[in-house]
Amino acid sequence: MKTSRPFFIFYILVGYIFIQFAWWGYHLIELNEEIYELRIALAEAQIMESSSQDLADKLSGRRVMVLGEGAVFLILLIIGAYTTRRAFLKEVELSNQQKNFLMSVSHELKSPLSAIKLNMQTLKKHDLDTAKSEALLSASLKDADRLVGLVDNIMIATDLESGDFPLKTEKLNFSNLVSTSVSHIGARNSAKIEMNIEQDLFVDGDEQAMISICSNLVENALKYSETGSSVFVALGKQDGKVCLAVTDQGMGIAADDKQRIFEKFFRGGDEATREAKGTGLGLFIAQHLTEKQNGSISVRSNDPKGSIFEVRFDRATL
Repeated sequence: MKTSRPFFIFYILVGYIFIQFAWWGYHLIELNEEIYELRIALAEAQIMESSSQDLADKLSGRRVMVLGEGAVFLILLIIGAYTTRRAFLKEVELSNQQKNFLMSVSHELKSPLSAIKLNMQTLKKHDLDTAKSEALLSASLKDADRLVGLVDNIMIATDLESGDFPLKTEKLNFSNLVSTSVSHIGARNSAKIEMNIEQDLFVDGDEQAMISICSNLVENALKYSETGSSVFVALGKQDGKVCLAVTDQGMGIAADDKQRIFEKFFRGGDEATREAKGTGLGLFIAQHLTEKQNGSISVRSNDPKGSIFEVRFDRATL
């Protein structure tokens, strides 16, 4: 209802402008004809046949002028109305995405915080044996890592938008970096991740940015994978570049959503997709960090189901 009300007012205003334009044009043409008839009558009374023909030509010229200027005004009005409507729709959509983002962030913050609080209360109230205490502490550390990752993504996204995200370029052993990052994610999530990493592949880039790219792609794959399915991470050479491919066997991405999945806050798909944990920042961050380091990122379908995200970088000069 809140969204439809501004649209209703917008359409009323546009309709009113069109009606006023038509009414103004009609009266202007009618007034020109009245003036023409009066001047014709005056010319005939003065027996001025040549003047009568001149007046007819002037009326015809004025009609063409009015219609021409009216057509230009009408075209500009249509373009303006279309542009305004499109901009308004975009703002409404962005507002909805930001609202969903705040709801997601609230949920993402509340869940691990509640779990950590419950674990700490359990440790405080009960005299548990060493094994149970370590299990609760380990679970709390995993939830703390989730919070750190969420806050890091929010800060990175903010810095990227403001242009205040400096990169420290250095030669990196991308093979070791990917292996370490993926192993850490697998241990933290108890997830099934299979790796095929070609050793000693080097790239020029920022270490933290590369870790963020890898982590966001793998965690995105885990997030939308079906229970019990594996995520495949492959790193190798392809067409003279270093290619990182993250493959999942999840629900896949609709063709229409593939053009927008790298937008900030965007979370496409059906209700099952939207109910999955996430803030809509991971792929946005992965794309921007990749492109800032002269790389490229793409997505394609994984037959028979799922998606494949690929990131390519130039090999570092040895």
